[in-house]
Amino acid sequence: MSEVDNTDRMAYITLGVLFGVAAGAAAGMLMAPRSGQETREQLRTKALAARDKAKQQLATQQEKAKQRLQSVASKAADKTANLAEKAGEQADKVQEKARTTRSRTNTPTL
Repeated sequence: MSEVDNTDRMAYITLGVLFGVAAGAAAGMLMAPRSGQETREQLRTKALAARDKAKQQLATQQEKAKQRLQSVASKAADKTANLAEKAGEQADKVQEKARTTRSRTNTPTL
């Protein structure tokens, strides 16, 4: 499993926990002995706080995913350049062997 898959999984778990906490808090407040107005205001405050926290978590996870993606892209570019260099070296060796073989074949033997 790749790091990006783990990041996605962690983001979903975090969001699930946040929603679970929010639902539990809402249920607890609805059962609390407060006036309707007080309960609604408290729910509103908690919901806004949960929303802000979820946005912050999402931004953090997006930044981590972006950094990992850049890292993977950089590594892929480095490996591609390395392979291209090795392929060029091998092509040079093959050409040199071909020249050597050709020169031996064209040289008259005594």
